[in-house]
Amino acid sequence: MPTLNWIGKDAVIKHHKDVPFRLLEPDFICALQDGRILVVEYKGAHLWKESEEKRKIGRLWAETSDQKCLFVMIKDRDWNGIEQILKTS
Repeated sequence: MPTLNWIGKDAVIKHHKDVPFRLLEPDFICALQDGRILVVEYKGAHLWKESEEKRKIGRLWAETSDQKCLFVMIKDRDWNGIEQILKTS
């Protein structure tokens, strides 16, 4: 499993403030040793269904990143999703 370097939200360029709406503000942003970015969004089980649009946005962002970015939304403390995305990407 790759080693993660914590960069935090503050290290991310605040370009989202240039738009009048917020689509996704992830809970965790990690710089992987291979240069990719891993974005982790956490949702409790009670918010899972209403978060489908955010999952779509995150997946689209990752798919259009030329394999430079990964996105995973964790449901109700099931942190295994992080390991799965790292193994399959």
